[in-house]
Amino acid sequence: MSSVRFPESMRMVGLEPGFTRQQWDIVMSIPRSSEVRTLAYQEWLAEQDPKYENSIWRWYLSYLHGSGTVPLYKKQGLPQPPK
Repeated sequence: MSSVRFPESMRMVGLEPGFTRQQWDIVMSIPRSSEVRTLAYQEWLAEQDPKYENSIWRWYLSYLHGSGTVPLYKKQGLPQPPK
C-alpha cells in the first residue's frame, strides 16, 4: 500500500488529498489556529528541499501559514450542505 505525501497541517483543517477549490476557499475563509499556522510554516520550510522543487504544496502551505482570511465569494455565506 502506498501512501500519498500530504501535509499534516492541511489535514488538521479538514482537507484531504484531492480537495476541491471550493473546499480550499472555505478553509481560507476561516481563521486558522496558531498551531496550524506554525505547522504549515514548518512544512513549507521542508518543501524548500530541492527534491520537492515542483511540489504543489509550496503554494498552498504559503497561504495556509499566513494569518489572513479570504472571504467567500457567495454573499449568503458558507454553502449549504447537500439535502
